[in-house]
Amino acid sequence: MQIGLGSNIILSLPSSKGTYPLLVIFGGMAYANPEWMLKQLSEDYFEKAILLVVPYTETYSTALNFAETKIAENDYKIKDKSIMGFSAGGYDVQENFSSEFRFIGLIDPSLKSKYIDLPFDKRVYMLYNYKNWGAYPSIQSLQPQFAEKINDSGGKAVLTNLAHDKIPQQFFIDFKDKMIPSGAMFKGSGHTKGLFLMLGSATALIGVVGYLIYRRLRA
Repeated sequence: MQIGLGSNIILSLPSSKGTYPLLVIFGGMAYANPEWMLKQLSEDYFEKAILLVVPYTETYSTALNFAETKIAENDYKIKDKSIMGFSAGGYDVQENFSSEFRFIGLIDPSLKSKYIDLPFDKRVYMLYNYKNWGAYPSIQSLQPQFAEKINDSGGKAVLTNLAHDKIPQQFFIDFKDKMIPSGAMFKGSGHTKGLFLMLGSATALIGVVGYLIYRRLRA
């Protein structure tokens, strides 16, 4: 089940009702919108977690308020929360860094020097390639510095040779067991029908669609 908000926030719920980890995923600029970010995820993410995919221009609090309301309305529950961001979405992760999250991910992120002294710990994972940031020397310089801080604090920062747009898919492969560990979800017996809900600022459109259409939207 996918539920969308007019600002392009997408909430994806597993087909079986129950209690699941909530993964908050911030996209980046241009092509890296929520729909593109969803395509970087393998099939099991959609059945083992609640996915909240957010444009980097939206705030965490707005997205979370939207998600919590819809999750409750559809009889799901949140087990715990994780946050991650790709490219410009890395700023959202830094701004909202807190003990609230079980997992914190930085995906070839944009970085700001004022956040280098965040209390990184074993919850923090970063996959990056500073060579992708030649046009942004500040970010290119900061990535190795953040990586050192993260590794020294018990987290894991990994340097890759991948191009910028190839890193999200690899991140979701490499750290999947950290985001949706075995036994992390507690399914109920109920099943849901496909639902696609769009809420615009001026008008609201509600459409009930079949599961096959839902699959098509994700393809």
